[in-house]
Amino acid sequence: MIRLDGKIALVTGAGSGIGQCIAETFARAGARVIVAELRVEAGEATVQRIREAGGQAESVALDVTSESDVLAAAARHPVVDVLVCNAGIGHVGTLLTTTGADFDRVMGVNVRGVFNTMKAWLPGMVSRGAGSVVNLASTAGLEGLVDRFAGRGTFVSALLPKSAPFAQQTLLEALQQVGRDTQVQVLAVRTACRPRRWPCRCTCAAANPRCTPRGCGTWTAPR
Repeated sequence: MIRLDGKIALVTGAGSGIGQCIAETFARAGARVIVAELRVEAGEATVQRIREAGGQAESVALDVTSESDVLAAAARHPVVDVLVCNAGIGHVGTLLTTTGADFDRVMGVNVRGVFNTMKAWLPGMVSRGAGSVVNLASTAGLEGLVDRFAGRGTFVSALLPKSAPFAQQTLLEALQQVGRDTQVQVLAVRTACRPRRWPCRCTCAAANPRCTPRGCGTWTAPR
């Protein structure tokens, strides 16, 4: 495992799931972890888990959709060596069943939230000439699935298959141009779902090349 001794890592959405695992892994690697979480109790629970394992961590209440909230957190923790934009939400629905409020909520967290977070901490990394940004994206940015929201994905429908993950990917490519002239790395990790017993709604393999007689493709577990 790589070592992160002396580094400060901030992970959004670290109160549970993938974010919590990332925070705990970074702490085991020697980083001081800032657990940024909307749900205060969940964030504190992650901090407690890290400290009980001998790591260093503290929590900060953070709503990534609020620019003022993110800027306040950045003022409190201005130096971050590793920034993980993990906070994300999902939604199940096609274009016909998804409301405008549903769409705005997902875009607010999964796209604007990533923008707000990087906007707050990336300038400091650029000025120091060092740092890493990791954005949690989704395989839903590559392939849509009917009626489902995959991983950190988007409204997965035949008419609108890729919006949020595709927007994240576009944002990533633009930021990589910024990073090339500095020593700042901007990366994306596309997550996928663990195997689940979901009924297949695809019509046939012609509609989705990954379809099998058993259902929609082969879901892979995170590694």
